[in-house]
Amino acid sequence: MVVPPNRPALLPIAQLRGQSGGEAVLNVAHWNLGELSAHAMGVLLRGNMVLGSLHLDHNVFGASGIKAIVEGCGDAPVKSLTAKGSGLLGAEDSTLEELSSAICANLGQLAELRMDENDLVCDESALAPLCKLRNLRTWSLEKNRLVKVPALIGTMLSLRHLLLYSNQLVELPTSLCLLTGLEVLDVHKNVLTALPSIVGKLVSLKKMDVSENRIVELPISICELSEEVAL
Repeated sequence: MVVPPNRPALLPIAQLRGQSGGEAVLNVAHWNLGELSAHAMGVLLRGNMVLGSLHLDHNVFGASGIKAIVEGCGDAPVKSLTAKGSGLLGAEDSTLEELSSAICANLGQLAELRMDENDLVCDESALAPLCKLRNLRTWSLEKNRLVKVPALIGTMLSLRHLLLYSNQLVELPTSLCLLTGLEVLDVHKNVLTALPSIVGKLVSLKKMDVSENRIVELPISICELSEEVAL
């Protein structure tokens, strides 16, 4: 394993166990760690009662490894999880669904979830369990290859920022328009041909980016959006 500069070569055991002065953030981004390290981290995290933020970006944990880490965090009040470029390429739908279920079951306080840059290609059902995260305010799935998002997203009433930039989305579910508290919707650089006919129900929107799609006509309900929205 190549060790990036300015960080120790060994996992911070005391920090993983929540014994290093109340550390609330664990950042192993760009450590080039693999699945075996992820399983070790999962074991060491058990009993951690202080961890509030977990950054797993740009490792090669894979879905199984991230799942092990998440399951180890079951007693910690984690509110932010970032797993950008974390080795999810090629994961089967069933494996991704197991990961989604683990996140929902163990990280119920999660307010921010970022899964960008993973080349995710999966059925919407693989991500559906994540829609049960009732405290989630920011969900970012940028730079993947998703074609659809789960229809159950309409139940995520706490969601404020939905970031789906640079995927392969062909449509947005009508249920998305039930998110009347949504403030930012970024779906630019997809292959959308239309927006939901009731998009005007997103009355709290402050920013909506639908550029670089294939939309040729906007629904009349867009006139119901706030005059302050940046479109």
